[in-house]
Amino acid sequence: MKAQHPLFWKHLCELNGINYCHPDVTWKELFCSGELPAMCPHLNTSMLDPSFIQAKKQLVWSQLKNNRVVCLDSTCNFFGETAYDTDHYATDRHNIILKLSSLHIMELWCNSCIGFDYFHSDTKQGSKSESYIMRKLTKNLGSVTQETDTQLITKKRQEIESNIFKIQFRNSTTHIIQKDWHTSWLDFISGKTTHHPGPLLNTKISRQDGSLNPALFLGKDFELIGNLTRWYIERMYGVSGTIVSSDSLKQNAEYCKLLHSIRLRQQMNSSLRYPFNH
Repeated sequence: MKAQHPLFWKHLCELNGINYCHPDVTWKELFCSGELPAMCPHLNTSMLDPSFIQAKKQLVWSQLKNNRVVCLDSTCNFFGETAYDTDHYATDRHNIILKLSSLHIMELWCNSCIGFDYFHSDTKQGSKSESYIMRKLTKNLGSVTQETDTQLITKKRQEIESNIFKIQFRNSTTHIIQKDWHTSWLDFISGKTTHHPGPLLNTKISRQDGSLNPALFLGKDFELIGNLTRWYIERMYGVSGTIVSSDSLKQNAEYCKLLHSIRLRQQMNSSLRYPFNH
């Protein structure tokens, strides 16, 4: 029967203007989820094509300043100030743009639909399939795949990630990640190496059931990051395993010792930011 064939459901999704799907979700599941009417029809898998990514990389990273936008139409090399992106849309009807900044890196925006953002709660988070396309696009744009990418992208990423590291704990929840990855990341952002640490494998600090191991030691087994850093790592590096928020452990007595060490670190960080005046 046609209804049993994946292409049948794919065509139904395409008739609704959606031609992308998360790899872990079948076209049938996507169609039956009821999410299609709320999804952006202007995102598409062609944005993940290697030739498209390479063509946009130089433009994106050379223009990486606050309040800049880059058009993601494959035929367009427009960039400009955020205030003027609606003028570009009105003229050329190109929907998808990247909003650039020295900290948030890349915020995807559709002029016909709504903004997509992983960090700010007042903008759309996107369905699972939308999130997949957005994360994959961002990660690909930030990857160094050719010799010509190395100097420009590596230097810019080191600057940006260093800035994120410096301000990450301002009014922020803390999150727990593996110490060895954190150390490699610091080596990259400090310029000790030009090789970034790759995806965060946050599995060594978990038990077999996936929960956090309560016998861990801060500074030896794990380190803390803030909300902004977590958002960036998930988007630019990718994560295997779970990044646990320290707030989620407060109601569990077995994490009492671990939470005590986290609170001491937080107090130290706070005193360094706000020293007493004598």
